Amino acid sequence: MEAITDPAALAAHFVDLADRGRWQDIEALFAPNLRAVVSADAVQAGWTSEALPLGDLAGLGPAHAERIDGGLTRVSVPVSFAKGDLTVVIATTGDGLLQGLRLAAAGEWAPPPYAAPKRFAEHEVVVGDGPLAVPGTLTVPRAGGPFAAAILLSGGGPFDRDGTAGPLKPLKDLAWGLASRGIASLRFDKVSAVHPEVLAEMLEFTAADEYLPYARDAFRQLHRNPEISSDRIHVVGHSMGGKMAPRVAEAEPGIAGLVLLAADAVPMQRAVVRTVRHLVSLGAIPAAAVAAVEQQAANVERDDLSSSTPTEDLPLGYSGAYWLDLRSYDPVATAEAGPADADPAGRARLPGHRGRRSRTVASRSRRPSGRGHPRPRRRQPHVRAGHRSLDAGRVLDAGERRPGGGRRHRYVDQSGSLAGQAAVPRNPGAAKLISMFAQFLVCAIS
Repeated sequence: MEAITDPAALAAHFVDLADRGRWQDIEALFAPNLRAVVSADAVQAGWTSEALPLGDLAGLGPAHAERIDGGLTRVSVPVSFAKGDLTVVIATTGDGLLQGLRLAAAGEWAPPPYAAPKRFAEHEVVVGDGPLAVPGTLTVPRAGGPFAAAILLSGGGPFDRDGTAGPLKPLKDLAWGLASRGIASLRFDKVSAVHPEVLAEMLEFTAADEYLPYARDAFRQLHRNPEISSDRIHVVGHSMGGKMAPRVAEAEPGIAGLVLLAADAVPMQRAVVRTVRHLVSLGAIPAAAVAAVEQQAANVERDDLSSSTPTEDLPLGYSGAYWLDLRSYDPVATAEAGPADADPAGRARLPGHRGRRSRTVASRSRRPSGRGHPRPRRRQPHVRAGHRSLDAGRVLDAGERRPGGGRRHRYVDQSGSLAGQAAVPRNPGAAKLISMFAQFLVCAIS
């Protein structure tokens, strides 16, 4: 069959193949980077869990195409079924191959009700240096500075600055909510989203390379900004961003504190196995996936792991260098080693703490001891008196059911990330969760 070079036609062809159950034909459309981490079974599982419950295919809406970085075209196609809708999103270079694929809940992002756009302004910035620099957004309240500020770090996978997943933009929600309450923020596209074709050739690329240069440059930009209070710059990290946040504070002693949202402390290869087992228990993916991922995780913990270990033998399509870097990093020990002193109540303090209040808020985590991860003493998260503590992992972790329920959407792309799930709330109580997060962050940072 001749290659389909029109991006909108390629998206429609994917829907047709999925509706007819031709999963191997879909896999044949994958570019090499996507094929390395996504199988026909994974596509079948995603379509079965997301599209089949919606009934028979009814039709496709008009496609929306946009050019994105890396020479890619992203196409979003609304797909209607008898009982509901979803959106298919693909990325392609126009060569007839899929570079990215996502199944998302239908709908458009809307500003959260707690945001007051007239109270703040947003400015485009560039974060990082050289050919791997990325675009970002500085959000600053309009009056009353200098302001406390937050550097927002998204989770694992090629997320944009807003943490976009379907119609959800949680980091944009947080940035707007914080700015509405007098707190500035800086968020930026991940390098894996902006320069995927470059990173695919960089086998020595590590998690430190993915987060630290950009978080540190964001800190420096905020620190020299006269509208920002230079001793009140915090890091707010979600999932993998929360896992890496202590490393950022270690590299930048001027960081005033950390807010960790669903920041797991277990070695990531074990978290991947846990997530896959959970998805199997839900019937979302085939049971055979567990054995394959368990073997990949075991390869990460082998003594002979090296930067030359084939990526197909390792979880998520990440290189041996990436996993070696993560294997040597203990986020809990790094966070504990950050402060050299403690407040009178015996609570550890991160650099920049001035004794007025705690500036460290952490979600509780469980982890087994293992390679590079000695078991720490148990510590409870500290939140200022009078403010509610939220278990962030219960709210945003992809492996948990939310209070109030919600229909999930799932995506797969060339990162192979398993963290790309979110809940679409069915009731007002669940819809208020992001609002609660904004209030929580204001309590922690201000």
